[in-house]
Amino acid sequence: MGRRSEHATQKIKEIILKAAETIVIEDGFSALKARELAMEMGYTIGIIYTNFENMNDIAIQIKSRTIQQFLQECQQINMLSFPEQQLLILAQTYATFAQQNFNRWRMVFEYCQQSKLVIPQECDAGVMQLINTLSELFEQLIQTHQPYSSQQAARNFCCSIHGICLIYINQKNLSAETIQTLNQQLYYFVQQFIQGWKSFSYKTK
Repeated sequence: MGRRSEHATQKIKEIILKAAETIVIEDGFSALKARELAMEMGYTIGIIYTNFENMNDIAIQIKSRTIQQFLQECQQINMLSFPEQQLLILAQTYATFAQQNFNRWRMVFEYCQQSKLVIPQECDAGVMQLINTLSELFEQLIQTHQPYSSQQAARNFCCSIHGICLIYINQKNLSAETIQTLNQQLYYFVQQFIQGWKSFSYKTK
């Protein structure tokens, strides 16, 4: 009986999270309110607070699911190509994910700033794994082991790619011209970053 009850609770939580994601996807995270969520589900508001501590708790779960989805897509990248190609593909994957999941992507960062919430701890391991993967790629480029420098390079690379995406991805549906410009900027940035990394590394050897 207890196991069945736990299963039912998880099912209800999933219904709530799916409905919350639908609201965010369609109308943005600012539209995610308890009343609207209850209407989307066809349940009373009480069912929300029976299963989640508050609306912030739901927002954290959505952020976590969004980050996990991106990390899963990164794992599908073919890592058998040259490191230069892998870095470009990772940058393009991030930009594509941001375009296809615009409102959820913006929520991860904007909601965090407005509510002073941190990225969910359960995502830390996945994010760190991505940083480590990038770090290894940077080390392959210079064929030497520089853990501190390569980690810094990986973090700087991620922040820069995110910054470029923030400039160009400012609405749900981008024009073909904007997408082309974004892809060009990502390509030029990745090439220049790699050149700068190689130059810096050779000088510090």
